[in-house]
This record gives sequence, C-alpha cells and structure tokens, in this order.
Amino acid sequence: MGWSAVALIIPVLGNTFIDGWSWNWNEFVFAWAFLVVMATTILFLTKRFTKHRLIVGTVVFLVFASIWVILATG
Repeated sequence: MGWSAVALIIPVLGNTFIDGWSWNWNEFVFAWAFLVVMATTILFLTKRFTKHRLIVGTVVFLVFASIWVILATG
C-alpha cells in the first residue's frame, strides 16, 4: 500500500506544477485503490504460479494497464 502512495507522487507534482492537470481528491483515491488491487493481484498470482512468476506478473500488469487506459480515455 505504501508503494501505491509513492507512485502517486507523479500525479501530485503534475497537479501542482502543470497547467491543465486537474485531478480531484476522488481521482487520487481511485488511482491508489486501483494500484493496490493490481499489486495484490500480482502478489497473489505470482505466489500461486511460482514457475512462471515473470510471465504472470507481466500479464496482470498489462491487463490492468489496458483497463487504466480504457478508463482514462472514456
């Protein structure tokens, strides 16, 4: 959960210093929850499939990245 908060430093800086970047507090909460669910899913599945950890982790990351892009573009 801590690393998810650290990953949100980039949007905080963008929100502070870049004009036109306007995230509300609820968008930060959604992004944090999304990252926590993604990390938990990766941890759970990589423990289950120990021989193919890299492949499983990459596939889960790509699935979540695709969902993020779809949600971001509407």
